[in-house]
Amino acid sequence: MLLYIVIALAFLGLYLFALIDAIRTPEAVWREAGRNKTLWVVVLALGSCAASLVYLLMTRRVLRDAAQDMPAEPQLRPMATGHLRRCGRCGFSSNTAAATNCASCGQPLSED
Repeated sequence: MLLYIVIALAFLGLYLFALIDAIRTPEAVWREAGRNKTLWVVVLALGSCAASLVYLLMTRRVLRDAAQDMPAEPQLRPMATGHLRRCGRCGFSSNTAAATNCASCGQPLSED
C-alpha cells in the first residue's frame, strides 16, 4: 500500500512540475520553439500523466533549446551618477536612463 502512495505522489509531483514549468515559461520562448503555450497548459491542466511525461521528455527540451538561441535583452545604459529613479509603490530603484516603469511592479518611476 505504501508503494502505491509513493508512486502516486511521484506522478503528482511530475504533473505539477510540468504544469508550473509550462505556465512560467515566457510566451516568446514558446513562439521561438514553434509550440502553442495555451494548448499545452490546457492539456497539462486536464491532468494526463502521459501528457506530463511527453512535455517533460520532449517539449521542455525544445523550449530550453529555443530559449538559449534567443538573443539576450539589450543592456540599459546607466544614468549619470546620483540620478536614481525610485518606485513609490514597491521601493525598487533603478539608475538606468531608459527605465520609466518599475521592473518589479510596472508602476511609473519617479526621480529622487
